[in-house]
Amino acid sequence: VKDAADLLQRAFAENDIALTVATEPAAQGNKPGIYLGHTKVAAASGVDFAKMEGWTYTFRVAGRNLIIAGNDQPDPIPLDRRRKREARLGGIPFLGTLKATTEFLYAYAGVRFLSPGEHGIGFLPTPVIFVPDDLDTTTRTYGKNVEISRSKDIYAIANGLEPSPGIVSNYGHYHHTVISAETHGQTNPEYFALRGGHRDTRGRHLCFSNATVRDLIYKKILEDCDTGYDTIELGQNDGFVPCSCDACHGLYGVEPTHSPTDLRSYLQDSAWGEKIWIMHRDIALRLKRDRPGKKLMMTAYSVTRHPPETFSAFPDNVLIQITHPTRESLKEWESVDVPGGFSAYTYTWGTFHVTGFTPIRAGTYIKELTNTLVDNRVRLIQNNGKPFAYGIEGINVYAFMRTMNAPGAKSLDELREEYIEAAYREAAGPMRSFYRKLHQRLEFMPEAMEYGYRRNRDPLLAFSSIYTPVLINALENQLSAAERVVKSPRARKRLEATRLEFDYLRRIVDTIHLYYAYLTKPNGASLALAVDAVEERNSWLTNLAKGKRKTGKLPSFSYRGVAQLKTNGRRLGVEPFSWNVDDMRTGSFLKQALESKRLAVKRATRAVDISADAWNKVPVHRLDKNRGETA
Repeated sequence: VKDAADLLQRAFAENDIALTVATEPAAQGNKPGIYLGHTKVAAASGVDFAKMEGWTYTFRVAGRNLIIAGNDQPDPIPLDRRRKREARLGGIPFLGTLKATTEFLYAYAGVRFLSPGEHGIGFLPTPVIFVPDDLDTTTRTYGKNVEISRSKDIYAIANGLEPSPGIVSNYGHYHHTVISAETHGQTNPEYFALRGGHRDTRGRHLCFSNATVRDLIYKKILEDCDTGYDTIELGQNDGFVPCSCDACHGLYGVEPTHSPTDLRSYLQDSAWGEKIWIMHRDIALRLKRDRPGKKLMMTAYSVTRHPPETFSAFPDNVLIQITHPTRESLKEWESVDVPGGFSAYTYTWGTFHVTGFTPIRAGTYIKELTNTLVDNRVRLIQNNGKPFAYGIEGINVYAFMRTMNAPGAKSLDELREEYIEAAYREAAGPMRSFYRKLHQRLEFMPEAMEYGYRRNRDPLLAFSSIYTPVLINALENQLSAAERVVKSPRARKRLEATRLEFDYLRRIVDTIHLYYAYLTKPNGASLALAVDAVEERNSWLTNLAKGKRKTGKLPSFSYRGVAQLKTNGRRLGVEPFSWNVDDMRTGSFLKQALESKRLAVKRATRAVDISADAWNKVPVHRLDKNRGETA
């Protein structure tokens, strides 16, 4: 509640309105007030806190007073049962009054929560804050975020990714938390998948035909429920590998149609997914009997990405978590009764993409994703990766989050315009053009990622096909124009972050184009330009990584170590970015490349064998390793 009061006071101060913060006993009863949280005034006006659950909050005008109150409850899970990171953050409480305050300020005081960090809140001039006399609303929002580290992040809370403290989440997987090499590898090899004629206790894949394995999974689910969790995310381990024992082959009467000799097809045989669906459904039926009200969130992923075929209904204590949610993937489930509804596991951002820390999504992608989730009544979202570039890509992150916070309240275009006006103020004009040009080109990013990386495994192609020199120069012109006209200190800080992230992108793209120029015209001059670009980028990234965390800029990839910055997350560890520039400069390779040399080969007048005397008269030419790679 104190954070809510500080935020309210700050917002009013931005409009030259002094707001005194006091505890309820110290409040002056003869003056109108804004009462935050569980106050006597709120209770006397009829706010029923006992009925509040989750992220419920209320706005109510009572006489001359305004009540802003929400469900404020401590973490329902004991801290000693939380992960260390979660416990270190104080757990995951419900902060309903803080959520309510952000919604009030957004609706009535022109406050925009644009990004995380010190300069992430935008305050639009609102000299008169008008609240209707009959204001009386109660809203129940849904925790849509299971990214635990953001549990108290006001940016996430304000924009609709309130944490869900009652969910056990391991990013789609659960089995490894029950049985692992560390817990059972030495004592119970029979729990593990049979691979190549022996039990692979070093891996994380299990023998599902072993009844004890299934019982241990169920026992762990019961323990989590009794700890206080409401929903347990249930999914097979990542990179699923089936057990090849005879009992697993025929488990539940569903047999693979592919032979183990056809390894790839055998691993992806639909029978394995069907077995897992049946096993998980049986667990759900047991849970419904033993722990009424508790739920399982089953992951539709990998071998379980398609719906089951041997049954057509799940019990009502099951949610299905759709990975890579699209209209097509959700349509598959129309023939299956899932009364518990759906959640989504998205891959919208993340360094596992070839784009790494650079922009990845066009506005049309965000629009289609949000429409798909809203149309299918998806209320819980788990993001596999998080955004990093809140300057250059913050506009789409904001539009996505605000849409999911209040579906249908504003269109994507309205939210994008709202972001530009609040974030860049006087520089809104050129930045509007900047984003228009950028996102027109990002429309091609899915194709660039597909052909440039997934198929050809060429990350350079994904960048060069999107960011042509013409586009980069056009973006530079608009960004420079914005820097010339910006005046607001906060807008200037946001522009600095956008500049930093754009310069990071440009150094990648310029290096690639100069490298291509060298491949096109492989001579000393073109190689020198490419080497200079790699060296300059490395130096810039080193200085960036050495910078202090509290720089006054928006949170971004700039806090990453230099090694990860050089590979742009993980996908750019290739030539020319992998060049050892120091070796190339100190060695003979670059020196010889810069020299104009000609190798003349005389035609032999007769057949030459290896022992011929003619070899003694051939001039010596040294062959160096090519383009800085290891010989």
